[in-house]
Amino acid sequence: MDKWENDGEFGNVIWIRDIEPSDKINDTVTEPKKAYECPRGHEFQTANPIVIAVDDDPEYNSGPICAYCYVDWFKLNLNAKESVAI
Repeated sequence: MDKWENDGEFGNVIWIRDIEPSDKINDTVTEPKKAYECPRGHEFQTANPIVIAVDDDPEYNSGPICAYCYVDWFKLNLNAKESVAI
């Protein structure tokens, strides 16, 4: 029986056939990670940066986005505060 196993990295899985462990098949694509530094000074490495794309206007695409700044923005602008029920 064939199955998929998560290798622990987001988006990557390993396809394993029901054969001897030494014959496992790895269908993941390994891309080299690139190093980035955002304008606020965060340094990070990734092979798949977050990019906001706009249909039919590639010049308006964001380019790589710092995940730290992205999360900070969501926390600051979109996090809801718990209200106390009366």
